[in-house]
Amino acid sequence: MHAAHRTDRLTHRFAVCRRSALLAALLLAPALALCQPGSQTGLGAAGFLQLAQASAPSQTPSAPQAPAAQVPAPTPAAAEVLPAARRVALVLPTLNANLAESARAVAAGAQAAAARAGNLSVELIATDDSTEANLNAWRRAQAEFDLVIGPLTRAGVATAATQQAARPTVLLNTPPAADAERQTLPAALPGAPTVFFSLALDAQARLVARAALRDLRTATLNRRPRAWVLHTTTPLSRRTAQGFYEGFVALAGEATSFEITGTTVGGLGERLRDSGSLPDVIFIAMDNVGARQVRSALPEGVPVWGTALTATGTRRELAELSGLRFLEMPWIIKRDHAAVMSYPRPTAGSPGAGGDDEARLYAFGIDAVRLVLALADGQGAIRLDGVTGQLSVDARGDPRVRMAPMVALIAEDEVVADPVPLDGAAR
Repeated sequence: MHAAHRTDRLTHRFAVCRRSALLAALLLAPALALCQPGSQTGLGAAGFLQLAQASAPSQTPSAPQAPAAQVPAPTPAAAEVLPAARRVALVLPTLNANLAESARAVAAGAQAAAARAGNLSVELIATDDSTEANLNAWRRAQAEFDLVIGPLTRAGVATAATQQAARPTVLLNTPPAADAERQTLPAALPGAPTVFFSLALDAQARLVARAALRDLRTATLNRRPRAWVLHTTTPLSRRTAQGFYEGFVALAGEATSFEITGTTVGGLGERLRDSGSLPDVIFIAMDNVGARQVRSALPEGVPVWGTALTATGTRRELAELSGLRFLEMPWIIKRDHAAVMSYPRPTAGSPGAGGDDEARLYAFGIDAVRLVLALADGQGAIRLDGVTGQLSVDARGDPRVRMAPMVALIAEDEVVADPVPLDGAAR
């Protein structure tokens, strides 16, 4: 009896242990499902389930289990593929001591425009502005880059214009003698779209002639308007005076030129009085110093025009030219202009921050980038509200960029914007 009793107790305990093992396996299985089946660090959930099934009572055969659903492994998200940044070559004479400062200001403006455009890199190809250096830089730029800006000087542009462009290109000047006569440039340059973008004073002087005649329309309805053109012996002054002269005569005006030298400036007043009838407008193709020297000899009440070069100087020097009108960029005189506010000003001591001349070149670099991007995007007739002025060009027609700056006025000792818009464009 005692032996049988002991056997029953052992059988009962064994059954309890089997049930406990089964219960433990069922409770642990959900938590261990995170383990990989067959891993080296443990059995995993399937291993524990197999152990539980092996330990379960075998009186009733278990129902066949459906195979576990196959959950596909998550597919990693495809990496976003961004287009490669377009590379812009800047062919500029930073190795030329006389041109380096101007070139760096243009480059700084181009960098500012590229940063705002995004996905664009600007790289400098430095030259000393020799013919060989310009040609080598041009060929490298066309071969290795997506877009090309430069050269900067007339000589450099003349060299580049003899080559066929492989990339959309903005040349930062016009070849010698290309401004005055339309027929000196082809209707369109061969190869990739190429345009001439220039800040040349003679091109601006032709636009000054248009602006001056606009103001004379009512005063000279029954006769041809007359102009006096004052210039010095320097090539720049002569070229600027010639631009105004040609522009004024082309629009049915009459013009008389006066060359001023150090020995003739004293008798200028008498020369002007002896020349005949008073003019309707006077154009001064001189810098601020020369303009102030001749101002006292000019007749009272006659409108006087100049260029941005004339309107430089201190507040006291500007005051001596009060009333003079000229053309200026929105970048200089219209800081609340929508395009102007979109770009950062150069910080003190950096290229483009050294006065109005550098500021104009900085703005020039900004609009050069905007133009070359428009060419690259396949725009035919381009119109831009630029920081240098209203820009328009059709590379398939006349490749010269037309630029219409704003009319500015020296009022007392400061420069202000004339509210009357200009109805033409320089090219």
